[in-house]
Amino acid sequence: FPVTINYNGKNSYNVIHRHPHTDLVALYYPKFKINNGSLVIVRSDNLHVNLYHKKGCMVRHKIDPKVGKIYIFPAYLLHYVENNYEDEERISLAFNITTF
Repeated sequence: FPVTINYNGKNSYNVIHRHPHTDLVALYYPKFKINNGSLVIVRSDNLHVNLYHKKGCMVRHKIDPKVGKIYIFPAYLLHYVENNYEDEERISLAFNITTF
């Protein structure tokens, strides 16, 4: 798959977006600190399953990524990354996965 490498320095963030023309988004974090900015996934379909279980009307799920983990979710879900407050950059690798 084509890979996008994201380098986000201090005070940078990723605006809310989704990935059209693909099925899944995969994110891998080779470098991350707790104040580098959380990944936030936003549900806009009013369905609340697993990720949102027992969270009432909440439609946002916040993830503090762990180094070496990969996060995969449907590409139609809106998502963004919060502001990086660390002096060190946040590095992530993004993959779009299309199934047939």
